[in-house]
Amino acid sequence: MKKSQQQTEYVAAQQAQTAARNLALSRQMLFLYCLDAWQKDQPTRVAQILQGLTPGSKERTAVIFLMNPVSLDEKLEGFSEQIPSVQDWFKHMVLGEYYLKNGQNDKALEAYQQSYRCASGLPKEQVQDNAMQLSHLKDRLAELQSEAQETKNMVK
Repeated sequence: MKKSQQQTEYVAAQQAQTAARNLALSRQMLFLYCLDAWQKDQPTRVAQILQGLTPGSKERTAVIFLMNPVSLDEKLEGFSEQIPSVQDWFKHMVLGEYYLKNGQNDKALEAYQQSYRCASGLPKEQVQDNAMQLSHLKDRLAELQSEAQETKNMVK
């Protein structure tokens, strides 16, 4: 009887871990879809996707921040306070997206570089829980660095 109970508990724990991983992946995918829609000026699509993001999550907070039409100065402090310092990499990545959409590629590159530096020290568990967003970070950083290099070469 005891062995059967242990096996049941083990299976339940494994299923809980799988569910948590799937939830993390879903959350990241929704956020990245939302970012894409926001970058493409599709507010209706953003609003639809936003409904799938958990209230209070860093992703939902970020989308609301990005959608807020007030100036960056007016909304930045509130956004920074809502995202814990252990998620600084995420804050900088979101700022990079903001700058990129607003044509400030130099500032976007700086924000993405800072995001990458912050992400470099993340514990393995956080890296796993944010793998898709971190992949987006790396891809966007490479894209911005490539554009900056091309611009630099054209000036020469």
